[in-house]
Amino acid sequence: DFARLHIQVPIPFTGTNWGVRIKGGDLKFFGGTDGTQNYLTDTSVATSLVGTNGTEFLGRTGSGPVWIPGDRFNSEHNLHLLFEAGQTGDVTLEVELVWHGQVVGNSRVWLKLMDVKSMYDQWVVGDLENASPSTDYIPAFTASHAGAIHPDVLAQLTGATNYILFVHGWNMLKWEKEAFAETAFKRLWWQGYRGRYGAFRWPTYHMGLATVFSTLINYDCSEYNSWKSATALENLLVHLNDTSRCAGNVRVMAHSMGNVVTGEALRRLGTNCIPGTDQKFVKTYIAMQGAIPAHCYDRDSHFAPFPWNRDDGTWNPYSYYWSASSRNYMADLQGAGANWNYCNALDYALDKWIFDQQLKPDGTLSYFWSTSRFPASGFYRVQNGWAYDLNFPNDAHEIFAFGAEPRSFALGASTRVAGFFSGQELNLETTFEFGRTHNFHSKQFRSTIALQWEFWKQVRLNFKLNQ
Repeated sequence: DFARLHIQVPIPFTGTNWGVRIKGGDLKFFGGTDGTQNYLTDTSVATSLVGTNGTEFLGRTGSGPVWIPGDRFNSEHNLHLLFEAGQTGDVTLEVELVWHGQVVGNSRVWLKLMDVKSMYDQWVVGDLENASPSTDYIPAFTASHAGAIHPDVLAQLTGATNYILFVHGWNMLKWEKEAFAETAFKRLWWQGYRGRYGAFRWPTYHMGLATVFSTLINYDCSEYNSWKSATALENLLVHLNDTSRCAGNVRVMAHSMGNVVTGEALRRLGTNCIPGTDQKFVKTYIAMQGAIPAHCYDRDSHFAPFPWNRDDGTWNPYSYYWSASSRNYMADLQGAGANWNYCNALDYALDKWIFDQQLKPDGTLSYFWSTSRFPASGFYRVQNGWAYDLNFPNDAHEIFAFGAEPRSFALGASTRVAGFFSGQELNLETTFEFGRTHNFHSKQFRSTIALQWEFWKQVRLNFKLNQ
């Protein structure tokens, strides 16, 4: 959120009767940097500058000129500052050099300050936390944007050939979806990324508003929405590869339940390539802490303990879709050129995910399973006193969200997943010390840029980005 301002005086001044006066706009200034970007990588430096108890706050131009005495300059007559803006728009920032109370020189710089929301695409399928699951999702590329990219930003991106799309997870209000997307965007920007960026928003329920639901019901209803949102994401991926200079260079990173949306969209794309090419619609896909059964991708390992009192005996369509002689659900997934599983076997949220999955079928929402029912799936829903059979493939999303018990850990809690990921993984526990507590499930978005600098550096490396 901070940018740098460097001031150099043309000749050496001595004594204490001189300094600079900064005027214009509404900017907060902080001092004490050495002119490098170490405040982005060193937590102690960042905290000293702008932390809660930081000592380097110098003033705010919105309250009047900011005076900085000459003893703040280093031996080379330089002053390195950080600033953040309290307004958007065009600002003329003026720096006056004052000696013994007299202005002896000045300089101006013109700044264009804008909300970060005007610097990236926002693709919206839905945000209502209590929205009923529906198959009638608006194709992402015709949805109303929460805000358009600023023309000046768009002009600078006309030559960009790379595109990163972020897909959020469960239990998020609109502002939280934006906060995660913007945190990722800004951290990739500081890593040197200068391509296009977009956020795909889908309608997850949120625990703070869905008070009539238990946590498990809330989760299952959100999972249903995530499966159904995949059609819109598929349409968006086709659109991005059809109408922009980024064709063949679209990367996707998804977090938690967002990997249900992404995995299903890639499955729908199947073996299709961008028309007229041999390139996939997604160049690289990074699954961050994926909340989707590992058996969707690799049915021969990653089996989770299954207490006898939580096993309803349902058959496992994730491993055998959709008969006992079939392959696993994502076996033919080829929608991306390269894939990475960012996993943590200690993940707190994905441990709770197992508990939710083992309580399916969700009888509270009137979903059941029986070996005596025909057709063979055995899954059914009771509504208004009537039992309705659920069958593959038409009711697959409903069965997954409310009925079928996976026998594996989540993808994001599993290492060495074969098939689609082919061993391409980043172990967050061993590489970045992601632990057992809840905040580690989304640590890359919630902690400071200095603490997560190496994580986002790895994202850029796995995306193979040079711009």
